[in-house]
Parts: sequence; C-alpha cells; structure tokens
Amino acid sequence: MTEVRSGASSSEALELRHLRAFVIVAEELNFRRAAERLYITQPAFTRQIQALERLIGCQLLVRSTRIGEAHGSGRSAAGQDSADFA
Repeated sequence: MTEVRSGASSSEALELRHLRAFVIVAEELNFRRAAERLYITQPAFTRQIQALERLIGCQLLVRSTRIGEAHGSGRSAAGQDSADFA
C-alpha cells in the first residue's frame, strides 16, 4: 500500500477511515450527522477530516456554523459537480 504524506507528520498515513469520513460528510453536508453515522463523536470526526486535508495538502470542505460544504477540490474528489452541493 502506498502512503500519502504530503505535508503530514511522519506518523500519519492515509487510511480508509479518512476517505470514509469524507464521503459521508459529502453526503450529509453536516459534521454532526456524519459523525453519528460513523458512531464517533463530532470532535473526533472533525480531527479525521482535518488529518485527511493535511495528508493530501488541500482543503476539502468549507466549514460554516450550519453545514460543511464540499470545497472545489472536495467536490472533485467526491465525484460530485457543483449542482449537487447547491
């Protein structure tokens, strides 16, 4: 398995849990509901998303107080076009 470590600490590696978390938040557009689907707390879920963003070296989600919307590069990674996130 190839490890992705762009801009991440030497102890971090891309894991399936990072990708699963991203896909779920892209579907839910809400960090709390996405965390609930994974049966983890919202702060732990947020840390997973932040770790993924650090690992790949770009912001995937636009955070707001109401929803987590996929950023341009996040939309591409999720295979979604901008109409799906409007």
